[in-house]
Amino acid sequence: MVQINTCDDLVEQIDDLGVAETVKVHRKPPLPTRILRDLYELYHDQDVYLEFLAHYPLIPSDLADQIATKLDPKKSGIAHGLASNPRCPQQALNRLVKHKDVIVRYALASNTNLHRKNFKF
Repeated sequence: MVQINTCDDLVEQIDDLGVAETVKVHRKPPLPTRILRDLYELYHDQDVYLEFLAHYPLIPSDLADQIATKLDPKKSGIAHGLASNPRCPQQALNRLVKHKDVIVRYALASNTNLHRKNFKF
């Protein structure tokens, strides 16, 4: 495993390994929050890095909420990552309950952070 010391190191690894493998590699030990925030600040307009953040299970909840707030509904990969993320806060999940992609709604159904009264199939 490559040591990640900067946002650029993380970008390089996502480009080399892809989103899913990079998420898997960095579950333990977790990536520093500073690097995750830098990734969002510098690459908020590039879907592959937003998708990584959305799928990363140790994302800060306020960062997940920022991504959900600005999310284009057409970006189902990012929406699916947020919907299935255990760190995604209730208000961010609420924004996704009417998403058109059934995969996103199924992921929401299994997320314990979403209150069931807010979600109907």
